[in-house]
Amino acid sequence: MEFIRIKPDIKLLEATAGKGVCDVVFSGKFEICMIAGTMNEEVVCYAVFSHIPESDEEVYLEYLYTVPDLREQGKCTELLEYAEEYLAGMGIRIITSRIALELKYALEYNSFIINRGFLPLSHSERIMFYRLDDMLDAETIQTVLDSKNVLPPVSRLSQVDKKIMNVFISEKKHTGFYFFRDECEERYSRFYVEGGKVHGALIASRPEKDTLYISAIYIDEPAHRNNMFLPLLCSCLESVLNEKDINIIICLDDEATYKGMLKIFNPPDSESLVLEHMKYIAKR
Repeated sequence: MEFIRIKPDIKLLEATAGKGVCDVVFSGKFEICMIAGTMNEEVVCYAVFSHIPESDEEVYLEYLYTVPDLREQGKCTELLEYAEEYLAGMGIRIITSRIALELKYALEYNSFIINRGFLPLSHSERIMFYRLDDMLDAETIQTVLDSKNVLPPVSRLSQVDKKIMNVFISEKKHTGFYFFRDECEERYSRFYVEGGKVHGALIASRPEKDTLYISAIYIDEPAHRNNMFLPLLCSCLESVLNEKDINIIICLDDEATYKGMLKIFNPPDSESLVLEHMKYIAKR
C-alpha cells in the first residue's frame, strides 16, 4: 500500500463520510489535509485532517475510512503511522480526534484509537438528531406549546439582566458551560430566571439554514421542580415552527437530561456518541 496526500474529493467524501464531514471540508473555514492509502492506484483508505489557520501546531482528525473488504487488516493503523510522520514534518505537534459515531461503532473506535496512542478526553457526550416534525409529533411537546401561557416565563438573552447573566456565566465557566453573545444565540437561546438568578438555560444557534443546534442545557434544582426543561425546549422550537425541513441537533453531556429526553422521545436511529482523543507526536 502506498500513501499520498490527495485533494478533497466531494464524490468520495459524500459516498463514504457523509454530510457532516463534507460540511467541514468544503466550508472554506479550515485548511484540509487528506491522506490516502492506495492499492493499484485506487484509494482503499483515507484520513481527513482539518487545521485552523490561527493554530500552528494542532490538527483535528475529522474522519477515518477503509473500504469494507479491507477492514481489520491494519490498513488504518498504517495510514495513521504515515500521517503522523507527514504531519510532524509540517510542524504539527498535536492531533485531536473528535468524532461522532453511532453507539454500535463508538466502543470499537474508542478501543482502536486508544491502542494507537491517543488519550481519551471525553466519551460521555451524546449527540441526538431529530427532525422538527418528529419532535412536534410528541404529545408532551404539543401539551407544553398549547399551555405555554400558564407556565413560568422563559426569556431570551436580550431580556435577561446583564448582572444576573454575568453571575451565571462566572459560575458556569468551570463546568464547561460556555456560550457567545452573538446575534444567532441571542435569537434562539432561552433562559429561566427566578429570584434574581438564572436557574435554567438552553443555548441554541443556527450554524446552517436547515439546522438548529442546541449546544448546552443547564437545569438546576428549582428549575427541575418547576419542570422547566420542556418550556425552555418548546420556546426554542417555537422560533422555527413556521420553517420547513429543520434538523434539531442536541448535544448532551448530562446523563439526567439525556434520560429525560428519552422519556419524551423515542431514541433516534442515528443517536451518536462524541469521542474525543488527543495525541502528541514527536518532531521529525
